[in-house]
Amino acid sequence: MGSSFEVRRRFLALAGGIRGRIATVRRLPRRGRAGLAAGLLLGLCVSAVALAAGFKPARTHDVGNGAVEIVRGDFNDDGHADLVTANEADDTVSLLRGRRNGRFREARDFPAGPDPFGIAAGDFNRDGRPDLAVSNDNPDQVSILRGRARGGFKPPLESDTGGGPLFSLLPIHLDANRKLDLLVANLAGGDSVTILRGRGDGTFRPPNQVSVANSPNDLERGDFNRDGDPDIAVTQFDGATVTILLGNGDGTVQPLGPTSAGTEPFYIASGRFDGDRKPDLAVTNNTGGVSILINTGGGDFGAPVSFIAGTSSVGIVAFRFNRDRELDLAVTDEVSNVHVLRGRGDGSFRPPLDFGVGQSPFGIAKGKFNRDGRTDLATVNEDDDNVSVLIAD
Repeated sequence: MGSSFEVRRRFLALAGGIRGRIATVRRLPRRGRAGLAAGLLLGLCVSAVALAAGFKPARTHDVGNGAVEIVRGDFNDDGHADLVTANEADDTVSLLRGRRNGRFREARDFPAGPDPFGIAAGDFNRDGRPDLAVSNDNPDQVSILRGRARGGFKPPLESDTGGGPLFSLLPIHLDANRKLDLLVANLAGGDSVTILRGRGDGTFRPPNQVSVANSPNDLERGDFNRDGDPDIAVTQFDGATVTILLGNGDGTVQPLGPTSAGTEPFYIASGRFDGDRKPDLAVTNNTGGVSILINTGGGDFGAPVSFIAGTSSVGIVAFRFNRDRELDLAVTDEVSNVHVLRGRGDGSFRPPLDFGVGQSPFGIAKGKFNRDGRTDLATVNEDDDNVSVLIAD
């Protein structure tokens, strides 16, 4: 099996949406990629000087092979944040149990179904413990790993999605029955988002497909029209767009027309970036950079405004970096950096500060890993099969 990103690239190629530029970087040997990373780092306007201003040097923790996605949660109920990665090459997830000081215990691996990629946490069986949802590509299904009382996970329960190949997952309450539902982005071929309405026992009702064209690949929740019902934003890699699915409050959604989101929109985050009460969107563009879409009301968004964030931007989280009340962004690129964009509170961002992590960071998670009140970051590094943890300094 090739790397997970090569697998994603093959699927995207079926939909006509991938570029040879990404493949060129992937074909470099590790030493060549490291040299490229160093050259890019030196070429950016803000570089290693930022290290002393924001995070301690990254600590790494080994996980399974082909690790691509990461999620945070307290999976053993000890009050400390834990991390879990999806390992596509091993058909497993790796659990890193957190300690009070921001360090993590040695990883424990658990079966996660064939070719796991997307991963999300939620209480799908209503027992008070966080479970995991994992998307599997072969076959196209979702596996639910129910959490155990002292950490760890039971064997997976599998549910058909009716679409695929699969990419990202989003746990969400689409109705008022208090049973957690799950949305699945079907990247290519299906061109849809699957709604799986939860039964409250870790299983789901038959899948319902919502048509979303042009390779939907990531999902984000928010009340974008401020009617009290959760909505969903969907990035569309081949369409250079985002589609909003307005929640009706009864388990169904109403798609709005697509909104421009910059070239090759990949992952997405939501936050109030311009200081009003409407949630805005930040979208990574795989050609490099972040596009900000300001909410204009009713579920509509303005034209994207782009900001520099590396050469091949992937994962993204919104968080508060410097305690100035303004929302900031952390973005991974496909070389070896996390770029932090400090918000100005008006929808714009300062030039990025760069922090070194492992090779080919993909997914990113935030959390308070050492319980000092400041937000820390963790990336999963595909080429190194490990996790880099950045503790706020």
